[in-house]
Amino acid sequence: MSRYVNVTTNDYRTWLQSQAPSGFQPNATWWATGATPRLGYERFANKLLYTDVYAAAYDKYGMNNSYLKVDINKIWGNGIGRITHLGTGRQIVIPGIGEMVQTTLRFNPPEGLPAGCIQPNPTQSGGTHCGVNYGETRAWAGSPVVSVVGPSATEPYTLTSVVRPLEFCSSMDFPANWDDTNGRTILAWDGYIERTETLSCRVNGTLQRDVLKSASRLKLVDHSSLTSITTSQTNTHWLDLPSYGDPRTNGIRLAWINLDTGAEEVVNYYNGGVVSWNQTYVKDNVNHRLALRVSSANGAFATGIARLDSATSATDRTEVTLRCTDPGNVPCNPNQTQLIIKVTRRSNSVVKTTYNTPLESYMVVNSQAVTTQRLLDLKVDGGDCLN
Repeated sequence: MSRYVNVTTNDYRTWLQSQAPSGFQPNATWWATGATPRLGYERFANKLLYTDVYAAAYDKYGMNNSYLKVDINKIWGNGIGRITHLGTGRQIVIPGIGEMVQTTLRFNPPEGLPAGCIQPNPTQSGGTHCGVNYGETRAWAGSPVVSVVGPSATEPYTLTSVVRPLEFCSSMDFPANWDDTNGRTILAWDGYIERTETLSCRVNGTLQRDVLKSASRLKLVDHSSLTSITTSQTNTHWLDLPSYGDPRTNGIRLAWINLDTGAEEVVNYYNGGVVSWNQTYVKDNVNHRLALRVSSANGAFATGIARLDSATSATDRTEVTLRCTDPGNVPCNPNQTQLIIKVTRRSNSVVKTTYNTPLESYMVVNSQAVTTQRLLDLKVDGGDCLN
């Protein structure tokens, strides 16, 4: 397979090395100078619907510890497309290319943006054409996976991927503005994401199978003309709300947990019998460690997302949004509801000599009581997971 470019339409395609598509010529410009080229990305020919992806994506890098099953989407940048709680059969992740459990970046747009430009948003999973249904568009691609180590053979299971993230919203009509890059190509940012998943975690000496740790690091490519660049880095968790209950009847519980004090603060998303759809609740973790817990009304099933580092400024934060994908459809059909939890470091200096300090997040899946205690134990332990 090779990557081809149509210089007239600025379109890229992956196809057979021996058979260039009509109007296209070989293109391989994004690897480091002097390195072995890695040609192409996984958009084959001119068709790749989400149904095609789901049928082929999960046969290579899955991890299963008999309590949680984690499925890695090899086509969409090795992002996590499914996490299944085996005891109940609940699959808790929204699997679409713009959702998943993955790493995303944001860049502040420069002053004086031309009309129609967008804020750059490279993502681990890949990119899609703006303004269309990305399950149907032909202008679509998964981020190229440069290297993979794992999964390891024994617990805790680890999988490390290095990904060349694509600009998520790529369009000839609405280009992103970049420094040192071509704003009209999906391979816009000259950098890498290194992402490590660890399934099962040793907490205070005991192996706990209800924990998934995610760590992401960033680095510029060697041939970048920039010395450094500032980014906002996020570990995102798009979760399936119906797995926990029906928010339309106040059927789920959301709470912030201060992991240093154990204090809980309820997120009041249900006011006057109405769900506050698409409202984002934000909490910084300045001088304390923080978790967000979502649970069923009876507490039998819950998930906690935690960060164990204590920030020194409000640039580090966690946010949660109850999303209705069709807000005009009141009170919102359950299959159109999502829970988006983002662990964010808003100011990163990314260089090309070394990866930055990892952004780590921890997911615990259990009952509400066990999830809460596990989060507090992780804070005491420090969250290394391997030792």
